Amino acid sequence: LMTYFLTGIFENLKNEAYQKLEREQLQFVKHINQVPGVVYQLRHSPDGKFSLPFISDSLSDLFELIPDEIKNDFAKVLESIHPDDAVLFKLSIIESLNTLENWSFEGRTILPRKGLRWFSAHSKPERLDDGSTVWHGYMTDITDRKNTEQEFIRAKEQAEYASRAKS
Repeated sequence: LMTYFLTGIFENLKNEAYQKLEREQLQFVKHINQVPGVVYQLRHSPDGKFSLPFISDSLSDLFELIPDEIKNDFAKVLESIHPDDAVLFKLSIIESLNTLENWSFEGRTILPRKGLRWFSAHSKPERLDDGSTVWHGYMTDITDRKNTEQEFIRAKEQAEYASRAKS
């Protein structure tokens, strides 16, 4: 009788703990989804596969991809990287994997609806006991900044051309 009673108490405590953990996790995800940009965890398994165990919902804004569809298919992210940036993108991740140095990358993506967009990604790698590596990081859309930089360069070039023509 006592064992039955204690088992019931422990089961109730375990259920309450799981429910509390689930509520806290949902609250955490709500907060993360309010952060501008994409918060993610990239994982490289010992078998060589890349996956995204966690990625915030704002991925759909930045890459026009649905997080649940790409968690186990990192290739879809790679496919959206501009062809001129794809090789450097992959090489930079491999270098970070090998050195465990922080990873940063600025590149372009080509989206079906929005067209050419610029993004910036930053993350910190961590080697796990099972031999896998995870990067905890974030990505942001920097298209407006890049467009402003390009406008500044064009204006500067025009001013230099006008100055040379005047001389």
